[in-house]
Amino acid sequence: MNYYRLKQVDIDGQFTYSEVVELRPATKGSELVSVHPNPSSGQFNLQYYADQKSRISLNVTDIKGALVYEKVMQIESGEINIPLNLSDLPEGVYILRLDESGKKQFGSKLFKQK
Repeated sequence: MNYYRLKQVDIDGQFTYSEVVELRPATKGSELVSVHPNPSSGQFNLQYYADQKSRISLNVTDIKGALVYEKVMQIESGEINIPLNLSDLPEGVYILRLDESGKKQFGSKLFKQK
């Protein structure tokens, strides 16, 4: 369990704290996503845990927002392994977005190197 709060400091030195927010680590039964290896030369593996059968869409964009990879698929419940082959793309930073039936979303940076 992790607890966070923000401290805002004004120019005159006065400060206020936000409310405390509790963050729980993802577990099976909730959203569980990992991408590895990252950085990679282009072969990434996405591991995703779905609590029910659903449809997911994967989008990868370059840093300018141009779509470079797209995949839509039906998945069963449980742990899913999805290979991502981005070998033909130039070296750089990419943004992965996973959307599960419009309910769950996940975003991550992908680092492609030589």
